[in-house]
Amino acid sequence: MFEIIVEGGKIIIPETYILKRSNEEETTKTFKLFERYLVKILSKEDSKIVVNWQEMERVIDIADYRAREAIRQYICSVLLSLNILTENPRGSYSFSDNNMNPDYGMPGRDFSSWRIGTVYFRRKEDIIAYGKARFAGTLYNWNIFRMTELIQKQEICK
Repeated sequence: MFEIIVEGGKIIIPETYILKRSNEEETTKTFKLFERYLVKILSKEDSKIVVNWQEMERVIDIADYRAREAIRQYICSVLLSLNILTENPRGSYSFSDNNMNPDYGMPGRDFSSWRIGTVYFRRKEDIIAYGKARFAGTLYNWNIFRMTELIQKQEICK
């Protein structure tokens, strides 16, 4: 398990198979490398973990262009370990274009990215905030849906 101190308290991140590397030392080194990004975007309100999706986009945008995808994928891997994101699309929130859903992966030491798969959102407020932070300026139309629920871009970006 990993522990980070964020605004509002501390967050315990389980060391799931997603975050494991070839050995314990590599797993810890990789986490320490990306910890500074996690501390900037995560906070706690009571027992709820809150993701600042706008800050995540800002942090990634100002990072070295060669590291951006690796940072995004590792953050999503941690959010998957925290059960904020899920690999299971069933019952989760998703974008109308599946390519808009984030990917998770395990970056190399050189910030090369290795995409493992697509993730979906468990909480409605997270996918809305992510869509607003990442795709509000797009010219094409997109929607968010979950089984019987549909949220249009126009509603999100009012």
